[in-house]
Amino acid sequence: WRKKNLAKFSAFITAAVANTIGDGKNTYLLLGPIGTGAFGNDVKCIGEVFCEALNLPMMGSKGPIKHAFEYI
Repeated sequence: WRKKNLAKFSAFITAAVANTIGDGKNTYLLLGPIGTGAFGNDVKCIGEVFCEALNLPMMGSKGPIKHAFEYI
């Protein structure tokens, strides 16, 4: 479960980076409680997977992907 969701979250965060204009200033990444409604996943578990995804290296760089956004 965790591995699959990490892959999904990483994919759409990477897509958001690819659609960012310029250096990411004034760029927002809005994350919602994906999978916590009808699928019944625990909000805390979803948050932990988001945290893990945001701290992964950004497309081959050394820094975490979260630095591509000014606001999360």
